[in-house]
Amino acid sequence: MASQLMNNFNALKKKGMSDSEAMEKAMQLTATSRAKQRKTDEVARKTKAKQKPGWIEKLKMGATKHLKEKYHSPAGREHLRRKKAGAK
Repeated sequence: MASQLMNNFNALKKKGMSDSEAMEKAMQLTATSRAKQRKTDEVARKTKAKQKPGWIEKLKMGATKHLKEKYHSPAGREHLRRKKAGAK
């Protein structure tokens, strides 16, 4: 992460900024970049968590014989739901 700050600083220095101005701007750019990266990482972590069932959920679904349904696409789950509703 420190290299990102130095890369920003060096790029701004090449543009002709003074040391203090370049360091302030580099710190600001680095902070916004890190915040954006953390946000995308959090979104990716949440979507990954939604896709894969945890061990407790697997245990519950295995006991109720519904393990396969978790891995269907949303359209496939909707199809199975309609199929079950029609069968009753």
